[in-house]
Amino acid sequence: MADFRHFVLKNLSKTEQWRTPAMPTMGFAVTQAQKDQIEEMAGSNVSDYIRRAVLGQANTDGSLHAIEERLVSLERNMHRIECKWLELASNRMSDGEAVPPELAGVMLESLMLLRSIVSPAKLDAAKADVKRSGLPVWSL
Repeated sequence: MADFRHFVLKNLSKTEQWRTPAMPTMGFAVTQAQKDQIEEMAGSNVSDYIRRAVLGQANTDGSLHAIEERLVSLERNMHRIECKWLELASNRMSDGEAVPPELAGVMLESLMLLRSIVSPAKLDAAKADVKRSGLPVWSL
């Protein structure tokens, strides 16, 4: 605790440079290792770093909500694309036409990218959906 008091007293003059008389101060206890870590991450101004880290967290709630809304929108779009693709694929298969090479390239590229980021459980679920639709499952 003495190290923390020394840290606060040593940095008090720095704090006074930007603090207005009406601005209250706060203190909290940390271990020496935590103090060292905070100072390293903060760089020159520990107070500004802690203020941004703690108060900036409140601002992320709105950002997370916006990301969630975007994901829901993307899921809807993916569903529409999937439905359209299944319609096109079934029409081509019934007419005996092959999938155009450029479309096959896009499909393969998309499939490989998606497989690199999804979990095995989601991949298995997607394969099951493909089987249920009556289409052959692609595997490596």
